[in-house]
Amino acid sequence: MRAAIARLTAVDALAARRVAVLVPSRGAADELRRSLENIALAEGVGALLLPDLVTRADFYRTLHAALPLAPALLSEPEREVLLRRAAREAAAAGTEPPFRLRPGLIVQMLDFYDELRRREQTLDDFDRLATGRLAASADIDRGAERLLRQTEFLCAAFRGFEVLCEATGAVDEHGLRSLLLSADAPPQRAYEHVIVTVADQAADQRGLYAIDFDLLTRLGGVARIDIVATENRLASGFHERIHNLLPGIEEER
Repeated sequence: MRAAIARLTAVDALAARRVAVLVPSRGAADELRRSLENIALAEGVGALLLPDLVTRADFYRTLHAALPLAPALLSEPEREVLLRRAAREAAAAGTEPPFRLRPGLIVQMLDFYDELRRREQTLDDFDRLATGRLAASADIDRGAERLLRQTEFLCAAFRGFEVLCEATGAVDEHGLRSLLLSADAPPQRAYEHVIVTVADQAADQRGLYAIDFDLLTRLGGVARIDIVATENRLASGFHERIHNLLPGIEEER
């Protein structure tokens, strides 16, 4: 796998193309960097131009930094503060949660919000689907009634959170993605070639979401995308899913 990545990046280095290699963690990036250096040394390469070895979060930060006149990027602590405020305002307005708003719970709520957005679900979708299923039995089922109140609170808090985020003039990951894909967005100048060494979320919690693959295929300036995976990873179901995510992708075994 490392040899395949080295082969793919060698041409980019000669052509001075901007290339990113998406890895699952910073530790994996360090390990891959050492491997590429060792491969280059064994092959007698004098000067080695390494690609950017980035995690999913690093990739988004780099895209943001390369975007001309981009609004500020909200940090995770800032987003937590905004969601905590939105949750308190929702409770004060009468949509009280069926639980105590502990600090750790705010982090879990933010994770849930991100999961919804990364799986291409809007708050209206979540509200409609969850409320529709629970409302019918809420009068006779205490569990359903509690879940219904929880859903109503989450929707109110998340809507308030989005309003507060917009009021800051900054963007989070989801706002940045919309900005990058907007009709009037300039072509991004971060990368021309992206090599993905991680699977999707169905195979690995550190993998990419379907919405990330969609972003890669629609980013202006990206001329080539390569997916590098082992046979075992492909056999786990990733082979079929990657063809659904990237229709028409060519295979080289």
